[in-house]
Amino acid sequence: MPRDRFKLILTFFHINDNNNYVRRGNQGYDPLFKIRPFFDAVTARFRSVYKPEQHLSLDEGMVPWRGNISFRQYIPNKPDRFGLKAYQINESSSGYTSVFDIYTGGEYDPNQDGDDDEALKGHTYNVVMGLMRKGGFLNQGHKVYMDNYYNSPELSATLKSEDTIVVGTVRSNRSEMPSALKQKVKRGKAVYRCRDGVAVVKWQDKREVTMISTADRPKWRLSMSKTGDLVVKPSAVVDYNKHMGGTDQADQMVRSYSMHRRRAKWYVKLFFHLLALAITNAYIIYQKYGDDRKMKHSKFRLQIIQELVATATDAPTPAPKGRRSVGQPLRRLDERHFPSPIPPRPGCKKQHPLRQCVVHRDYYRKHEDGKRPPETRLWCRKCEVALCVHPCFEIYHSRRNYEDVNPAA
Repeated sequence: MPRDRFKLILTFFHINDNNNYVRRGNQGYDPLFKIRPFFDAVTARFRSVYKPEQHLSLDEGMVPWRGNISFRQYIPNKPDRFGLKAYQINESSSGYTSVFDIYTGGEYDPNQDGDDDEALKGHTYNVVMGLMRKGGFLNQGHKVYMDNYYNSPELSATLKSEDTIVVGTVRSNRSEMPSALKQKVKRGKAVYRCRDGVAVVKWQDKREVTMISTADRPKWRLSMSKTGDLVVKPSAVVDYNKHMGGTDQADQMVRSYSMHRRRAKWYVKLFFHLLALAITNAYIIYQKYGDDRKMKHSKFRLQIIQELVATATDAPTPAPKGRRSVGQPLRRLDERHFPSPIPPRPGCKKQHPLRQCVVHRDYYRKHEDGKRPPETRLWCRKCEVALCVHPCFEIYHSRRNYEDVNPAA
């Protein structure tokens, strides 16, 4: 993104663009320093405007990007397999994104407020603790649902001591997993072990499913299958299937009205992804507390566009559509006009842009379709149309039906 346009965005969000974000304390270079002011402001706003309900889902999302960047990731089970990996905490019921952070490579430290002992407990442990601390969810009685990439008995015990319940799948080769889970189990049966309030269950469905939970002791629960049949499952499996989809729900809403386009810079792509997340979060809040809670997502976005356009006081007034009547005076025929160089557009590299002459263009469209009109560096500043100095400038400002006059004659 050109520098002047980037500064305009920072000014719009009342953010100071200074170099303090290039180096963050003793942590060295910050890969997100070009977008860090906007990133911090938006993600902090996510956490402050709305407090989610009890059930939370923690999972990774993706910001699509196929360019060459050191911390680009590949996740095969995501709709966008290549991109920037984002760690997210979402409300399970609505998909509201409360915490959003980008993985930036080997120097990424998600748990900056943790002690030295936690730093030695592995990447996934620090990701979960860092995100939970950033969102202020510890000691609040929340239930967080995670997949086997994050879960471990050690992490579950730590979160339980912080008055936070954990439910999710877990890998059988994690440390401190009970050896009893190595035994084979018949279809529909389960084996479990408990220690200090942490329960691990191995249930045999079509394949082995290993769950970990600090909610309560393992018990069976009736659940409706996709075919409409009643199936008996462990309670941890039922709860996990019900509450784990918050992050996927948010990604689906963002992708439904995608703002992603081909961008030259990855941080521009991240900017528009954050903007899309902000609109999605606003729609979720409106569904909960707005006047029209049944409003569709598309109509909500259209209403945002209309209100932004209506409040844009600096926008030029569009010319009225349709042909003018014969008796109605034309400004281009009555007022004073002078040629001047065409100004460059904001952020454009070309300082002397070229545009097609309007008189040549409209004449060729009407009489010699297919012929390419010449380009010029001059325009009428008042009419904001590109014109050749001679004879097109005079023709445009003296003839009512200028498109019938051959400029080459």
